[in-house]
Amino acid sequence: MYEEIIMEEIKIKAHDGLDLYAIYSEAKNPKAMVQIVHGMAEHKERYIPFIQKLNDNGYTCIIIDHRGHGKSVSKEYPYGHIETPEIMVSDQYCVTKYIKERHPNLDLYMFAHSMGTLVARNYLMTHDNEIKALILSGTVYYPTGVSIAILLGKLLSIGKNGYKTSKLLYFFSNDCSFKEDISWISVNKENIDDYTNDPLCGFKFTNYGYLNLFRLTKNLHAYKKYNVKNPLLRIVSLSGKLDRTTGGTKNLKKTIKALNKIGYRNTSFIEYDNMKHEILNEEDTKAIYLDIFEFLR
Repeated sequence: MYEEIIMEEIKIKAHDGLDLYAIYSEAKNPKAMVQIVHGMAEHKERYIPFIQKLNDNGYTCIIIDHRGHGKSVSKEYPYGHIETPEIMVSDQYCVTKYIKERHPNLDLYMFAHSMGTLVARNYLMTHDNEIKALILSGTVYYPTGVSIAILLGKLLSIGKNGYKTSKLLYFFSNDCSFKEDISWISVNKENIDDYTNDPLCGFKFTNYGYLNLFRLTKNLHAYKKYNVKNPLLRIVSLSGKLDRTTGGTKNLKKTIKALNKIGYRNTSFIEYDNMKHEILNEEDTKAIYLDIFEFLR
């Protein structure tokens, strides 16, 4: 399913002691590094072809399974469980420190997809000076009903119910739909089949997981929480024109305005025709890779 590449599977210790399973892949004569932040209900191995491309172009890469994803699971963190937005940011900061210790003289870029764009934008609150630039893929927009979703999440997560799964919270996380149709992720049917047949993809979140997914989203407009240290940080959003998670061109413009309101001025977005959510997994990705490497250069 995936190309073979030379890589290390390592474990990075989170601040609370959880083992975060990671792929570290070093380029020959690396010129910079890329920290990849994956999306909801998937795992790090899905990015191996992307890592190969980055390695071939001189970029050393690292990606963890989010807690509650892939191999980064435990009794306290079953699949789809998130305790707080802050702990997701903390995990990514642990990754940043790890790779910078291995290569202290190289610049670090961040690439984030889908739910990863929520984590990355929350990461900017306290760590925007750690990265040279940020690429967002399948950028999640700010929905008007997020406050209601948080309230319901709190009510449905009382006590041990936090580890249960609510269809109502799934509804809010699934673009206000109860349908379990994943055709929205890709135009490429082979990619949809791969996702469907992957046992580490497509699982439901716990109630507490959904609640903190909504909190990550709410923080996108919590402008006063951002301690902007790097206002010239370059940020670009790359999305398919058929991607429902961006909210369309209108909401992508609102996303850019929100980043501007926080204090970031060097922001832009690009949309690609005939593509949906997972642009890296569509059939013709030449234009996407050209834009990514041009941006990194």
